[in-house]
Amino acid sequence: MTVKPIKSVAKKRSNQEQQLDKAYLEIRGQLQFEELLATLSTKFINLSFDQIDEEINEALKLISESLGIERIALLQFSKDKKQFHLTHGYAENPTKLPQSFLVSDQLPWFTGSILKGKILRISKLDEIPEDAVPERQYAKTQGFKAFVTIPLRVADSVIGGISYTDMTNERTWRDHTVQRLILVNEIFANSLERRNAEKKLINAYSKIKGQLQFEKSISSLSSRFINLPVDRIDDEINNGLKLISVSLDIQRITLHQFSKDKKQLYLTHSYVEDPTHHVPEFLVSDKLPWFSESIQKGKIRRISKIDDLPEKAIQEKQYAKEHGIKAFILIPLRISGLIIGAIAYSNLIKEQSWSNDIVQRLTLVNEIFANALDRKNKDQTLYKAHSEILKLQEQLQSENLYLREEIEVQLSHKEIIGHSDAIMHVLSQIEKVASQDTNVLILGETGTGKELVADEIHKLGTRKKQLMIKVNCGALPPTLIENELFGREKGAYTGAVSRQIGRFEAAHNSTLFLDEIAELPPELQIKLLRVLQEGKFERLGSTKTISVNVRIIAATNQDLQNAVKKGKFREDLYYRLNVFPITVPPLRNRREDIPLIVWHFVREFEKAMGKKIESITERSMKLFLSYSWPGNIREMRNIIERSMILGADSVLRVNPLLFEPENVIIKKNDTLEDMTRTHILNALDRCDWQVGGINGAAQVLGLNRTTLISKMKKLGIKRS
Repeated sequence: MTVKPIKSVAKKRSNQEQQLDKAYLEIRGQLQFEELLATLSTKFINLSFDQIDEEINEALKLISESLGIERIALLQFSKDKKQFHLTHGYAENPTKLPQSFLVSDQLPWFTGSILKGKILRISKLDEIPEDAVPERQYAKTQGFKAFVTIPLRVADSVIGGISYTDMTNERTWRDHTVQRLILVNEIFANSLERRNAEKKLINAYSKIKGQLQFEKSISSLSSRFINLPVDRIDDEINNGLKLISVSLDIQRITLHQFSKDKKQLYLTHSYVEDPTHHVPEFLVSDKLPWFSESIQKGKIRRISKIDDLPEKAIQEKQYAKEHGIKAFILIPLRISGLIIGAIAYSNLIKEQSWSNDIVQRLTLVNEIFANALDRKNKDQTLYKAHSEILKLQEQLQSENLYLREEIEVQLSHKEIIGHSDAIMHVLSQIEKVASQDTNVLILGETGTGKELVADEIHKLGTRKKQLMIKVNCGALPPTLIENELFGREKGAYTGAVSRQIGRFEAAHNSTLFLDEIAELPPELQIKLLRVLQEGKFERLGSTKTISVNVRIIAATNQDLQNAVKKGKFREDLYYRLNVFPITVPPLRNRREDIPLIVWHFVREFEKAMGKKIESITERSMKLFLSYSWPGNIREMRNIIERSMILGADSVLRVNPLLFEPENVIIKKNDTLEDMTRTHILNALDRCDWQVGGINGAAQVLGLNRTTLISKMKKLGIKRS
């Protein structure tokens, strides 16, 4: 019998011991892994859903340590199966974990195998199929030596997979190990399914709870506005916006209403969670065209994220970014079918989807607010109408009183008669200025018809539906003119037993004609200037400021520029009145109109006197045409009236004595120079501007021809 050497026996025994030790370690590792599986299985049964994610990551670490592998990655598919998302993982070196997601199309063999439920065991990279080029490249790039990937199943659906990767050595994945890893996958898959189910239940509960709270908020709003006083509506709308903001967890709600021209959206109500957040007081429609157009067309706009805005809404995107808006829903405000604005519900923290349920409820909120605003607007309209009626009643009473006073002095016919160039120029000026609200200053001698011009301007203007109010500043004493113009309160002075509104109030939204404006006392010129500048004044005995909208037409027969130089008339008031001056020509400068005017007055007095005039003597008409008419149309009217009273037949004859110099009307402020000029002009007109010779003006005046010519040069008298 051959005896083996001692060394050989020792070596063999050593190899057996090593194999035994290795088997022991392997069995011990399996037992430890079995124990870990039992622990995990028990642990995950009683975990609350919010602990599952953390515990999965902790379990992956334990499995990694137990199996001696460096990386474990739990990947789940996106809904469209086009991406793998890393949801849980562990690696000794965290940088070795994959990116947050992998694109499925870039790893087709890997993706297709997992979706088919296949387990991928790769002991070394050469085992990856040759046609799986992207996978081979990816494994080398990541530093893989070996890996096993086991699909994650929930019921019959594959939701992802877990990759167990050895980054150090190639490795054989035994059936026993794979079976245990399949159990691990099942534990994790069941836990994830339970977590997702519980999350859905909680979300559903939260949604239902939120809906109930929202329904309760809407019910509260609806009942709150039913009997709410109008003066509290605005405050309650703001409170309601806050309530909606809290219920929906959105940070900004703004209620905008259109201006009358639809060019601006005014912020009328709002609630913002952060008081420092700026909300513009108005939005210009042209600067946010898509936004404005959507509202005007009554369209609801749901924007879950700002990138959802259409390409043409460039300004709206910029506005949203500037104000930190992440998502919003825009719902138009309607009153009786008319769109008056919109409410924008904005999330400033996160993007948000707007479900149909939310849209329906917010539309109901809009209706509640719109009805409240409609009631408020109608109440304000009624109140305003009532105030206007009271004001009109007061104004009508004043107008009636004024009409009774005016009827006594008004002419029965006020049309401007004539077709001369001079009067046609005046009519042209009237047409140009009538449609404006510009102040007009009418200049001209006494009796030229300045009041008729004022009447024509008013009749052709935008205020023609209102009565034109007239005041003769020269006919009232200074003590009464302030009372007449601005009114008084009861007890303002001794004898003021009642309240009286002035001519300015009576002329609100109409025209006020101030005749003989040069006669206005200096202290009242200041008050008139304020009304012209600000449209405001106070009644006598009152501190309450009254605002009026009055067009001023003033008239005077005096030289206001000269009065300003002498300090008798305020310069600033003069320039306020002299915006559009109209000079009415004297009758001597429009002689071609005299026959028309004569016959106009003849027809007027025919009706009043019951007489019929069929003709006017040639001599009488020559007298009308040759006379200088210092008293102008008023003087002519008086002469015709006297002649018709004295006449006995159908032919009008005028007594030449009525045209004698002593019958010339002398104006109140005429100087000796003015009277001399008028006297010479009268003589020249009577002599048809023949200066010398028989029946010449020099002979009539008892002067030498050269003396008369000298005086004419000195006085600036020239034939027009």
